[in-house]
Amino acid sequence: MFDIGFWELAVIGVIALIVVGPEEFPTLVRSFTNGVAKIRQFLSAVKSDMDFEIDRVEEIKRLVEKEAKLAEMEELVKDLGSSVSVDNPNLAVKPESAPDSRGQNNELEKQRSAEDPAKKHPAGSSNGAD
Repeated sequence: MFDIGFWELAVIGVIALIVVGPEEFPTLVRSFTNGVAKIRQFLSAVKSDMDFEIDRVEEIKRLVEKEAKLAEMEELVKDLGSSVSVDNPNLAVKPESAPDSRGQNNELEKQRSAEDPAKKHPAGSSNGAD
């Protein structure tokens, strides 16, 4: 980090030993190492918090992108539905109740098919047998 080698640390230690004295030097070294350990612990906690927050931001970004895609798809569905109903009303999107109306449509078709032969050969008309 600071690019300090062994010999630089040895020179700093010798100078500190001369300045502080041999009685206080061990407590100074302990205090220094405890301070360095606390700084490392603090930096590690900050790094883990930052990683956690970055993960949350990325998750929110993915959710926003997903919402944008869903909104775009909904808009396309609306456009497609309106263009289909305008171009050909027979192809218009049917409501969800359409499966229930199938039975009604089938009944209507049966009635029409039953009426068609009656229209072709009315019961009151004669086919030349009169």
